[in-house]
Amino acid sequence: MRKKSIKSETTHNGTLNTPVEFCSTKVASGLHKHGTTNKVEYKAWAEIYNSSLKDIEILKSRGVKKSVTIIIRDPYGAYQTDNKHVVMIHSPRYAGVVWKIEDIRPKGGYITFLLNGDNDGV
Repeated sequence: MRKKSIKSETTHNGTLNTPVEFCSTKVASGLHKHGTTNKVEYKAWAEIYNSSLKDIEILKSRGVKKSVTIIIRDPYGAYQTDNKHVVMIHSPRYAGVVWKIEDIRPKGGYITFLLNGDNDGV
């Protein structure tokens, strides 16, 4: 009888298939100063998946109800990750949601971001 081994899924070029944009935000200038403006800081391809139980526990303590986890290739200086930035995911499933970065985890040439979708457009 053969033993079954469980391999963890790895991220590679074939799984980085959703375009994402990392944007800095600031209050709109002008007379009324309503809303915010987003300036695109970096564009990348990402793998998107539902948050793990570990991630859900982290977010539950912060009161977050809508979350997603993404992985991008490490930009190595082309972009400095910042929790103040927001993420736009260009997929019909996530259309119209501005995602706030809650956690950043660099590992082995890739960066994992834990995103919060409860901020209603920042």
